[in-house]
Amino acid sequence: LSKKGKMQLLHDLKKGLLAKSNIEHLISSDCPRAETTAKIIAKTLQLKSTVEPLTREVNSGILAGRNKAWIAENYPDELAIWNRYGDLDGIE
Repeated sequence: LSKKGKMQLLHDLKKGLLAKSNIEHLISSDCPRAETTAKIIAKTLQLKSTVEPLTREVNSGILAGRNKAWIAENYPDELAIWNRYGDLDGIE
């Protein structure tokens, strides 16, 4: 989660955008951005939070947790495959 993303999340939480919901427990994937977001929400709203790898949308392997600019610079061939096919099956 970027600094800007954290600031936006905290801003929304301060406005009470989630306070009126009936959330009792948060479950997030183990992707860093999702896990960080869930922890911030859980702490702010005093909720339980669980990390569950099975909720991960996509396992992007070597690209997990990286932004597009970093990937383009360090793994341009893999990014081309991702853009063309939507996944990295077969890339090690």
